[in-house]
Amino acid sequence: MSSRPSQTLSLYTLSPLHCGTGVAAGAIDLPVVRDPLTRNPIIPGTALKGVIASHFRLKKEVGPWVDDAFGRPTSHKDGTSPGSLVFTDAAAVLFPVPAIGQPIVWITCPLVLERLDRSRRAFGATPLTGDLLAIYASLNKGQKVWVSGERLSQGPLVLEDRAWAQSDLVFEQKLRAVVSQLVSWLLPTEKATGDRVIEGVALVDDVTYMDLVSRCTTVSPRVKLTSAKTTGRSGGERGNLWFEETVPPDTLFVASVSNRIGLEDDKVKELANRLGAITVLQVGGDETVGHGLCLTGMGSATAGSTGKPAPAGRPDDRPARPNMPNTKGRR
Repeated sequence: MSSRPSQTLSLYTLSPLHCGTGVAAGAIDLPVVRDPLTRNPIIPGTALKGVIASHFRLKKEVGPWVDDAFGRPTSHKDGTSPGSLVFTDAAAVLFPVPAIGQPIVWITCPLVLERLDRSRRAFGATPLTGDLLAIYASLNKGQKVWVSGERLSQGPLVLEDRAWAQSDLVFEQKLRAVVSQLVSWLLPTEKATGDRVIEGVALVDDVTYMDLVSRCTTVSPRVKLTSAKTTGRSGGERGNLWFEETVPPDTLFVASVSNRIGLEDDKVKELANRLGAITVLQVGGDETVGHGLCLTGMGSATAGSTGKPAPAGRPDDRPARPNMPNTKGRR
């Protein structure tokens, strides 16, 4: 596998996220982007690249570095050029679902973790899960749910219309270690949130995961009224009524960022240094109603890169307060 320098890019949603397809799906006029096979929500790499490039350009950090890293736009006096950075799609790896007896339980599944590991190996990184998936496959046979917290294992566990008795829940230290690593990439400044995630993850089977992520997003009606307070035509005006899907807050997305093959300069390391330890970015639509705010951080994935954030739960090593997005001039 490749050993080119790369880093993990993690996004933790602080508000509902709508990164849409632009094509209606059934009764939902504006659905979110999903993996066509697993139905898992994703943020396309094109969106990530555009958001981060816009973040720097709005901060007036234009010039050679931004153009080299992200490419020159069509309006550039020297014409367009490709960027030096490669962004993969960010897939949801921890998805929050409603639970009886507690506010949130985050779910993941073997297929999601397997794909995450495969992506890491493609960039020369050590698999995150170790032998966790092999043990799960050989011992579990999809009949039990593994959880990352002892309290969660005391059951019963009810997620939407799915229920497991206490005898079906297994507290697994290897799963807890994986969740702790995911949290350490992104939430060193948010100890309470990090601890809650570490204690609240359930590893369910693939089919259950696909079913729950398909049903546990939010679909909300959106209305544009005319001056006559209607959604139809009135005096030359035209209102509208549509239904929009959003991914809930507290969802963890993970992507990889690497240098293009053949480039000598480590643009990934420079991106991590310029982005800062933790940054708040706005991703997707509905910015003016507070949607799409994501706590964003980069963690080292290969030996060629540096900049690992401090592990969660170590307040003495906390980075500075997150940088808020610069939205001046944006709609």
